[in-house]
Amino acid sequence: MRAELLEAEHAPSEDALRANAARVDRWLAAPTSEAEGDVLDGGAIAADALAQRLPSLDGPRRAEAVRALVVAGGLGHAVSHLAPGWAGRPDRLRADLEVLAAESGYRDLERAVTALVPEIATDPGPRAAWAGVALGLSPEQLAADDSLPARLRSPEFAVRKGALEEVLDRADGTAPLALLERLSKDPAILLRRVAVRAAGRSGQGAIARAGLLDPSWIVRQAACAAVAQAEYLPALPDLLALVQTPDPDARVRAAAAAALFPFAERRQVRIRPLVALLRDPDASLADAVASAITRFPADATGRALASELAEEGLYADSPRDKTALFRLFVAYRRVTGRDPGYDPSLSPDEVSARIRALPEIGGTGGRAPR
Repeated sequence: MRAELLEAEHAPSEDALRANAARVDRWLAAPTSEAEGDVLDGGAIAADALAQRLPSLDGPRRAEAVRALVVAGGLGHAVSHLAPGWAGRPDRLRADLEVLAAESGYRDLERAVTALVPEIATDPGPRAAWAGVALGLSPEQLAADDSLPARLRSPEFAVRKGALEEVLDRADGTAPLALLERLSKDPAILLRRVAVRAAGRSGQGAIARAGLLDPSWIVRQAACAAVAQAEYLPALPDLLALVQTPDPDARVRAAAAAALFPFAERRQVRIRPLVALLRDPDASLADAVASAITRFPADATGRALASELAEEGLYADSPRDKTALFRLFVAYRRVTGRDPGYDPSLSPDEVSARIRALPEIGGTGGRAPR
């Protein structure tokens, strides 16, 4: 029986060739799971028929066909069919390698490709395409587990998550740029969040900044902390925008404010926009900021608080909630050590008089300098 099977595979009859070609055509015309199963059942004969149609395929359909080619005929068989079409087409080489890397171990793929495409080692285009297979993983990581590139490309969320956790565990929570770029765009929200947080630890601020625009609030929230951890100065305007133009989710706005504090402490961003949050309608955010601003330099913080008191004092004769004034006066006393003598029972004129008496405002006509 073995002999007959080998003969049927390596010297197929005309009927077998026609039958498997028909299977491939049916699948390409109507890519159902049943039709795909028929192609995969055809083994190497179906793989040969599929390889003849590959030159006319592109995009997602070609990717599906390459995967079926590997499953039906094996890795070496697939590469032998694909390699001739890679000449002068680094884009096609890169796309096909992406599929092959998801279906095989790294070392097996390396042996198959380098045997048939020796220019991988010397030509810049093919070499760059091949480099993408490893996703930036080190030779030591690949030697320890050459299934990592395939598992990181798995269609199963749990498999990708487990592979990423292994990478992070072995590298103290950091990961290579190529891997972070890929997983920061993963379909799974939780994986994008993990990738963005790892970008902060890895100093990849550009990836962290891109996470600020993610559609999911939990990714945006993680991105705020990651930007601060990476100390990525180009992201400061984005954080300020989140604070000044509220994000749809209050937790993201709070995370953006918290991320700005380390920059403000190092005088890399103005303190005033953060101090202004003491007047914010979100009481929990305003109270959190009021507790944290003591970390800022006292002189600059005192001036910012005086400026905000002058702005808020303009509304002292309206029925506005006096919570903001109270919060600002208390913060001013804590930061400067001076008691302006505020009491909620004071009249609007008395409040204005106390604001004008602040040393930071004296002689400016009751309006704080900007």
